[in-house]
Amino acid sequence: MVKEQFLAQMQKRDPERVKKYLAAVSGGMDSIVLAHLLYVNGFHFAMVHCNFGLRGAHSDADRKFVEELSASWNVPLYAKNCPVSEGENVQVKARELRYAFFEKIRRKYAYDYILTAHHADDQLETFMINLMRGTGLDGLAGIEDSAFILRPLKEIFRSELENYAHNHGLKWREDQSNATDKYLRNRIRHRLLPLMEEMRPGFKSNALRTMHLLKAEKAVSRDWYERIYERVKKENHFRWIDRRDLPNGEKKRVFLWRWLKGYGFSDADLMARFPDLEPGKRMESSTHVLYATKDRIYLYPKDQGNCEELIFESLEELAGFDEWEVRQLDKIPEHYRTARSDEAYLDAAKFKPPYVLRPWQPGDRFVPLGMKGSKKISDFLTDIQYPPPLRKGVKVLIVQGRIAWIPGLRLSDEMKITEETGRVVYIRLRKK
Repeated sequence: MVKEQFLAQMQKRDPERVKKYLAAVSGGMDSIVLAHLLYVNGFHFAMVHCNFGLRGAHSDADRKFVEELSASWNVPLYAKNCPVSEGENVQVKARELRYAFFEKIRRKYAYDYILTAHHADDQLETFMINLMRGTGLDGLAGIEDSAFILRPLKEIFRSELENYAHNHGLKWREDQSNATDKYLRNRIRHRLLPLMEEMRPGFKSNALRTMHLLKAEKAVSRDWYERIYERVKKENHFRWIDRRDLPNGEKKRVFLWRWLKGYGFSDADLMARFPDLEPGKRMESSTHVLYATKDRIYLYPKDQGNCEELIFESLEELAGFDEWEVRQLDKIPEHYRTARSDEAYLDAAKFKPPYVLRPWQPGDRFVPLGMKGSKKISDFLTDIQYPPPLRKGVKVLIVQGRIAWIPGLRLSDEMKITEETGRVVYIRLRKK
């Protein structure tokens, strides 16, 4: 059954068996089974090994064992000593070093996928750890494959892998640290899961089926989330959503939690501190700010990219400004009327140097595109519901003493293209 399950997983990504694989081999039983399955079934693969040195001579012996295996099978091996010191986060540090090394080798030698030997028991242990810490569907749905990392043993229990190893006469290295209860994962493996199986025979299989259902529900949830996320507007360097576009009740909390947790906000903050998002409420993560008004919810980076006054003496000099793309056009483009807020089409005859870019100031006025009279920029920002905390980052482009454009927001009517326009200056904000 192990072989059949393994091949079924591999078939999903590589039906013709033409891909190149990089198998993570520690020397332990599960990784040796993975390497053997690749070897006897004719897959094109190499092995990769990290020696963290945490167990001294035993760690060195693990590396030597894997080196001897690669030589006997005539399979390439990429091995590296990755020393890491014992400490509170030693497992996290080791994982980061390991995967960074794997990805470096994958890219350098053009392997299609990295394979790891995570199995069904690993999935259950992770499920329990996340349950203890508190999590949502992401933490309970099991270990996911990613773009370049596959786990073809993830549906197979450790006991089945052991039977396969014994039946095929495989040898492996035993990591003595796995026998201790020093780490939480080991305590779950040695105490909790056996107790659950004793209390409810078949628990592990039932739990794995539950994780499959949660994974399916996660996929449905992701589709729903993406449909709601399409309502999030992007303007310049911030994002916002109209309160009327948010789902109702608990669904609103779930959507906001999923949207914002990718911007440095912790689960505790998102679930406890902003259930109602009253107007004027503000929250900060390490990188972003969440701000609520009566009608909208804004998200923007803490660094708004403000600047002091910049003066450009020519169009060529302006074109060298890193934040903008500037081009001259010989004729009026047909689509200029549908320009986005981050684009400006200006009459070249009116667009004469020097050009001044600076933060707006109280009292600044301009003539918004489509209007006849001038308006204070402060009033304009209020009219378009521009969030107050972001206003200090708004810049103006001044041409011959007149505000020609508020980058990312509105062109001045005085600079617009007319029937008399010949050449055109096109400016676009570069994405950050």
